[in-house]
Amino acid sequence: MTAAPPRKRATAPKPASLAAPQKTNGPASNGAANPTPLPPPTKVPDIEHPYGDRKIFVWKPRKGGDPIVLPHISTVKTSQEFFCLIYDLNEMFQGFEWLIKAEVPKAIRLRVAALGDDDPTDQNNMYTAWFKPINRPTGGEPPGES
Repeated sequence: MTAAPPRKRATAPKPASLAAPQKTNGPASNGAANPTPLPPPTKVPDIEHPYGDRKIFVWKPRKGGDPIVLPHISTVKTSQEFFCLIYDLNEMFQGFEWLIKAEVPKAIRLRVAALGDDDPTDQNNMYTAWFKPINRPTGGEPPGES
């Protein structure tokens, strides 16, 4: 016995209310310019920071206040020696060592410490977000299983 071919379902056209939205800029279907252009993109405000042309990471404390600006974690040059030095430290002190390694000014490091006193969960979330794109140093990898 042969299997019956799959049945095709008839589809009705979508009502206008469910149709994809029309483009609001660019040429119209008849080639004429659309009279309702998109608004210009909003510029992200520049944030002053002491890191020169380095890429930055910005954390906005959830209880308000000025943002905490750190250099992006990918701009911090690490080594296996650095990881060995911080290995036995408590996580809080590891975070402070990272801030020092990243050349974060003491005033900003103190704000990070104060965030931990005021809202430890927010400080943890900040560190988690800052460390998320981290890359381990290469070399010295343990041998694979054979």
